[in-house]
Amino acid sequence: MDLSTATLTVKRLITSTPEAMDCTKLQGRLTSAATGIVIQCDTMANGMTIRVIQKPAAVSDGSVNRLVDDLGRDIVYGPWTFVTSVQ
Repeated sequence: MDLSTATLTVKRLITSTPEAMDCTKLQGRLTSAATGIVIQCDTMANGMTIRVIQKPAAVSDGSVNRLVDDLGRDIVYGPWTFVTSVQ
């Protein structure tokens, strides 16, 4: 086994969820992905909340929440591979 090099592969970079979501942008992403999900954003004193107004019956609430969260973030897909010598 050769231990003289190390390889790191990054498949994707994901931003954290923004405190103030751009609901128009998020709904556009949901629509572009043909999810059948419609959201409504409500502003509150300490932030905002996203309510799911419509979703396909076959999709669980948990799956919808994960999808909305994922599409609310910016993702840059790699992969990027870094190889370095180990001494």
